[in-house]
Amino acid sequence: MLDIVPGFNGYYEASYDKAGDVLYITAKENSFSTHTREDVYGIIWRYNKNNKILGATIIDFKEAWRDKIKALSARLIIYLGISVPSEVELMERRLQLILTENV
Repeated sequence: MLDIVPGFNGYYEASYDKAGDVLYITAKENSFSTHTREDVYGIIWRYNKNNKILGATIIDFKEAWRDKIKALSARLIIYLGISVPSEVELMERRLQLILTENV
């Protein structure tokens, strides 16, 4: 069962799979992923045919990132191209919400 994370930010939506401890972040634009790449932190980045990042899949979200939420937020902000200060703050708050509540 995926739970939608309300108000994640204006550009991306997030859903969380409690059973699998997987966080999915997906661009709101209507495009399909054609390939993925996993980085050294275990974040799986999803790309379209033009190599634009469309989202991220974070496996073992709570287990792996519980004490490193600021680092994860910074990484997502950089890779997803989020530069509006209010969106940056919202990203971190929503990630923290997933960690602490039953979203």
